[in-house]
Amino acid sequence: DLENRNDNFKSILFQYAQRNRNKVEFVVVEENGRSHQKVFAIAVMIDEVEIARASQFTKKKAEQMSARKACEVLNLLGEGV
Repeated sequence: DLENRNDNFKSILFQYAQRNRNKVEFVVVEENGRSHQKVFAIAVMIDEVEIARASQFTKKKAEQMSARKACEVLNLLGEGV
């Protein structure tokens, strides 16, 4: 199921950070739209450096998408993901 696979991107990222003694944070860098239609931009920060950013209608989805992008940037994903 895709929702659970997306959660795994955060896990992969946290495992990477733990192995390398890095600090990982998900930071809301932008919030746009009306209260019932907000779009959240979330940045993945590793040791206070932005690695990736994504925007979605919920914070959770934005975190998941930004985590996947960070995993791609850091080459943490195997083939076929």
